[in-house]
Amino acid sequence: MKKRTAAISIIIMLLIIVIIVSDRGLKDHKSAHTNGISTRQNVVKETDDITEDIVTTDSTQDMPTAKTETESQQEDTSVNGKLKISMDFVHSNTQASNQYAVWIENMDGDVVKTLFVTNFTSNGGYTMREDSIPTWVAHAKPSEMTKTQIDAITGATPSTGTYSYIWDRTDDNGNEVANGTYTFHIEGTLYWSSIVHYQGNVDMGASENSLLDVEAVYTEETNQNKNMLSNVTAEYIIDMIEQTL
Repeated sequence: MKKRTAAISIIIMLLIIVIIVSDRGLKDHKSAHTNGISTRQNVVKETDDITEDIVTTDSTQDMPTAKTETESQQEDTSVNGKLKISMDFVHSNTQASNQYAVWIENMDGDVVKTLFVTNFTSNGGYTMREDSIPTWVAHAKPSEMTKTQIDAITGATPSTGTYSYIWDRTDDNGNEVANGTYTFHIEGTLYWSSIVHYQGNVDMGASENSLLDVEAVYTEETNQNKNMLSNVTAEYIIDMIEQTL
């Protein structure tokens, strides 16, 4: 009887030990599983943070913008256009003649630059003779110019010959003007109130050389000194200037 009771006690103790060991193993397994999930969550969170940083960072922010071939060519070269006006002048021995002016206007009718004007008119001759190149006087307003300004555009009445005047796309102050359409004018007092006025348009900024149309208007139908200004031509000439970037 005592042996049987002792055997039962041993069996119960073994069962208790098995239960304790099993319970501890289950807890360790749950802890390991929980730690694994936590580790994976941390890894995912860190990965997400990195992904978010990559997405929100503008990788093109500091990258230079690619330029087209046309833009590169435009930066490498620029068109520097000039206007060349040529004409034949015949000096007359008559009074109230031999006066002329060459000038440029913008499309608003403002004088951009006077290339040449004869001495008599620019220095006050227009006050004594109203027919002395009156269009230039009205537009250029020499009465408002300083002596320095007058001297810069004035020349002596030339002798008979062929003359050319170049406009380098600058104004009377030496500043370069913008590309666009401008009008050129050549006005001459032939004899008293008999006047000839040549004019035409030029596209400053055009990419090709061109011979320009010139229109002549005479105020009177007379042959007196009609050949004083003749064979007037205007040519747009470009120079390709390489630029160092």
